Amino acid sequence: MKIIITIDGGGTKTECLISDIHGNIIGTSLSGPSNIRNQGLDTSIDNIANSIQDIIREKDVFISVLVIGLPAIEEEHKNQTEEIKEGLLKCGKIPIDSKDRIFLYSDQEIAFLSGTDKKNGIVIISGTGSVVRGWNNGNEAKVGGWGYFADEGSAFWVGQQAYQIVTRGLDGRENRGLIVDEVIKLLGVNRIEDINKIIYDNPTKILPHLSIAVDNASKKNDRVAQDILDTGVSYLVLGVTTVIDRLKFSDEFPLVMVGGMFRSEYFSKSFKEKVSEKVKFPRFIIPQKRPVFGALKIAKKIYEKNT
Repeated sequence: MKIIITIDGGGTKTECLISDIHGNIIGTSLSGPSNIRNQGLDTSIDNIANSIQDIIREKDVFISVLVIGLPAIEEEHKNQTEEIKEGLLKCGKIPIDSKDRIFLYSDQEIAFLSGTDKKNGIVIISGTGSVVRGWNNGNEAKVGGWGYFADEGSAFWVGQQAYQIVTRGLDGRENRGLIVDEVIKLLGVNRIEDINKIIYDNPTKILPHLSIAVDNASKKNDRVAQDILDTGVSYLVLGVTTVIDRLKFSDEFPLVMVGGMFRSEYFSKSFKEKVSEKVKFPRFIIPQKRPVFGALKIAKKIYEKNT
């Protein structure tokens, strides 16, 4: 059976979607992260291949089109695209006969297409990392997306603020607040030594996870938590206005909001309010489908063009 496979590679996981050539979904799977900047080339290729192998194991299938969305693939890793394709072709884990069937795209592009079919607009991603990218009349602009040490307003950034509050609170350097209690509840340990061990064993996974504790505290009207979220939102709004200024939007455009931080009611509401104070034409979209479905739109067009 001929199939289409699409991949959304990220900082905490890789999602794989398998469909028939008409776009009917057959199944999905998850594997480890495939952000080349963080994981390196070999691990990222292996996790992509594993996500595919997990879902097609013992199926009699042939991959007609494989579309992969990856962070920083158009910026820092463009010169490695052939190496990625060769690695997937030679790994022996997936039924594909030519690297010409493998197509690499930015994770930002597939995220944008998960929310709209328009060519012009802006996507803002606030997940493990954060980035803003826009397109308008053939021009592009991108700000942020430089990795978890720099991605303000991301889940990693929010979690890092929470962790610093926890260390100060449990040290007695400041009053212990609600965020400390929420982190303890989330991680299931209450000694700073145990919290530290969990975090340093896997910081790129656990620190973003702590953003849940901040959101939980914000729901209880904790001002410290809300201030963290508001500050993160302000950084993201600055990114949006910077892209708008560069691309000179003058009509309504889709502003596609992707990533786990937008599942926070407080964060999402604050973002919309702050953008609306500064921007005239946004049409806010929180996609009903995940970015991997944006990659499926691309894959179907490629298949139809080549058949």
